Amino acid sequence: MKRALGETTGKFGLLVCRKVENVELLMKRCKDTMNRDRKFILFFDDNDIKTLLTLKSKEDEEGIIDYLSEKWDRLVLDN
Repeated sequence: MKRALGETTGKFGLLVCRKVENVELLMKRCKDTMNRDRKFILFFDDNDIKTLLTLKSKEDEEGIIDYLSEKWDRLVLDN
């Protein structure tokens, strides 16, 4: 993950994948990258995308913000 966000590419990244086999391990790696390099990676799997699309189809903008905020808080606040 460190290589994906280099000095010239930024401090924030999105990782989108079909399925995460080990959510705890991936979250640990994202947190390690955040703590070590001050680079932030949020990851989304198919279920996340489906949830966001459902919220969008219902025009639930606040729901989308809440969902994304929860993902961010799990990365940044749950240390």
